[in-house]
Formats: sequence, structure tokens, C-alpha cells
Amino acid sequence: MGKGYLLFVVLLLVPVVSGTLVVEQDLNELIGRSDQILEGRVVGKDSFWEEGRLMTQYLFVPDEVLFGSSASTRFVSFGGIDEDSHLGQYVPGSPHFELGEEALLFLEEAEQRQWVTGFSQGHFVVDDVTGVRMAVQQLEGGLLAYEGIEVEYDLLQMKVYCAKKDRGFIEEVVWKVVCG
Repeated sequence: MGKGYLLFVVLLLVPVVSGTLVVEQDLNELIGRSDQILEGRVVGKDSFWEEGRLMTQYLFVPDEVLFGSSASTRFVSFGGIDEDSHLGQYVPGSPHFELGEEALLFLEEAEQRQWVTGFSQGHFVVDDVTGVRMAVQQLEGGLLAYEGIEVEYDLLQMKVYCAKKDRGFIEEVVWKVVCG
């Protein structure tokens, strides 16, 4: 048996590894890349197969709109559980939600769908344990190595307002005074 044949057999036995590279984003980058920034709750959840990948579509009803549309929003995430076959697929770093879960989401459009910006980097919960409302990032899977973002909710609202230029004349005048 030649060395070339042995190398070929060894290479066949090595598992194929694939992954996704997710670049860490700070709060300003998340705001800049997002088409919608909404606080609300998950009211619907449906997993489906697409091109051999299990994906989950969520229905999200906003209670507060920091930027974007105030209508109910559908967004997708990689992974989930297929209710028919009971097969599951987990994608590290991809956000997952339960029905009724409350969240603050940064959403961006890609491939004619809404996605959570930066995988789970765009998933926050709003907490007011100390009496001050805080937005706390909820990192998952491979993104746990990143330093999570924690910001006062009022400051976050101001940052969103100052960064997004979707405003009329009166709002533009206020913007110049506040953000100027």
C-alpha cells in the first residue's frame, strides 16, 4: 500500500468542519445596520426546512418602536425543532425565542427576510431590577466570548434617535438641538 493511498484514506476519515464567522458589533454598529429596532414579544413560532437547513420563523408584536415599522413583524433564525419529525438543529450564535418571550430586537433585511442583526448580538432583554431600565444583550453559543452590551434604555433610545435620520422637519429641528 503506497503512502498516497494511505493519505487518501486518512483524508476520507477526517470530518468536514464548517462554521460561520460573526464579526463582533458595538451598539452603534448594531443601530446603523438595523432596519427596525423594536421592543415587544414573540407570539408565533414555526420551524421549516429550506435547502437542507432547519429554520424558524417568529411572529413578533412590538409594544414600543424605537425605529422602523410598528406593524407585527416576521423574522427568521437558523435552527429550531421540526414538530413533524421531532428533529432539531442548533446553530451556535443564532438566537432562539420561546412563545411569549419579551425582547428588544435589532432587525435587518437580507435575502428578502428580516433577521436579528449580527445573529444573537441583536437580541436584548429590558430589565429594571435596580430601578433603572437597562437593555442587556443576550449572546448565545459561540458569541459568548464577546463582551456583552448593557446600556440604559433611555440612552439607547437617544442613540437610536440620533443615528437614524428618518424624520420630518419638526423632528429634524429637535434632532439638531438634542443630537447636534
